[in-house]
Amino acid sequence: MTCYLHKISVNPNSGVARFIIANKKTIGLTTINGMEFWSRIQVDSFGLVQVINPHTNALLHKSDPYFEEFTRGMKIGDEFPGYKITEELLYDNRGTKFYKCVKI
Repeated sequence: MTCYLHKISVNPNSGVARFIIANKKTIGLTTINGMEFWSRIQVDSFGLVQVINPHTNALLHKSDPYFEEFTRGMKIGDEFPGYKITEELLYDNRGTKFYKCVKI
């Protein structure tokens, strides 16, 4: 299943970046009565990806120069290649439910 970038979230305490991905695009161009506008689209499931810096083998931090390299040109709604959302549930420290993402 193709995944799309929904949001980049950074933990304010640790600075660790995580990528929230969705099973379909969360924004799209919609036309109603001949007028085009951007709108949010209902998504069935979200997944969570934490990237490891290949140079340091540590979780990717926003302050890490590799963060800029990794996210260059990345936009909300872009395809997030190389991952798929599984059925395995994960919860963050606020109890938010996410599905586990795995590299394909």
